[in-house]
Amino acid sequence: MPYRDLVLHLTVGNPEGLQVGIDYAVALARQSGAHLTALFTRPRLPLAYHYIPTSVIQEHSRTMELEAQAGRERFNEAITRADVAGEWVEVQGGSLEAIHCYGRTADLVLVNQTAGCSNDPILGREYGAELLRHDVAIGLGRPVLMFPCTPKPDASSERILVGWNASKEATRAVHDAMPLLQAAKSVDVLCVGRPDEAAAKGERLVNHLTRHGVTAQLVLRSGDDAAAGEILLAEAERLNTNLIVMGAYGHVRWREVVFGGATETMLEKAPLPVLFSH
Repeated sequence: MPYRDLVLHLTVGNPEGLQVGIDYAVALARQSGAHLTALFTRPRLPLAYHYIPTSVIQEHSRTMELEAQAGRERFNEAITRADVAGEWVEVQGGSLEAIHCYGRTADLVLVNQTAGCSNDPILGREYGAELLRHDVAIGLGRPVLMFPCTPKPDASSERILVGWNASKEATRAVHDAMPLLQAAKSVDVLCVGRPDEAAAKGERLVNHLTRHGVTAQLVLRSGDDAAAGEILLAEAERLNTNLIVMGAYGHVRWREVVFGGATETMLEKAPLPVLFSH
């Protein structure tokens, strides 16, 4: 079933991410024939705002309004130019709550790799911003496509790399990404581990994708769970991949943070869009 409802998260203090996000999401919505909701969040002022002069607060509010207006105008121009159905929604409050509210009725949620990280001199980093990407990937219940600001991501998704370990998270990711996989020109399935076990897992997925009209190639690499993320990135570069598809946090999060894991590697280092499911 094709995507029909996309949500793009945007916030203040990150104009580069706003511009890149709009261009990327509009291009993806056009390819999918989907409706696009731009969810623009305005974080609350920090608790210390009582100690900030009123004039500074007022100037800051005007700046936020100008950023929202500029984003809204750019978004409306982009969807009009691309003939994409869409709407601009502004929410006052925390990004995570807003993403959960709007994202759970979407087919796919698009989030900046630096989501919630503002360069605003008063807001600074939104409270909990360092955990926002992780919390969205784990708690949303919908597939999340995280994209970087630089280099500018390619929305074509013509060459897709699937990170496959036969986990329930990877299984969900493959089926969540099926509309993109079916439209891709090239799909590679990467299995990391012992050659005999990895080959058996990978071949079953390749056969399954074939029955869905997806022609996929199997790529086998030796390694363990801790090295899987780096191997994924290396293969993505070698194959000139546009998009990586993978499960998020097949292990509990604290284990990946402490011992390393593919999800943490992708969240911190991926120079291209990654579609996560949990």
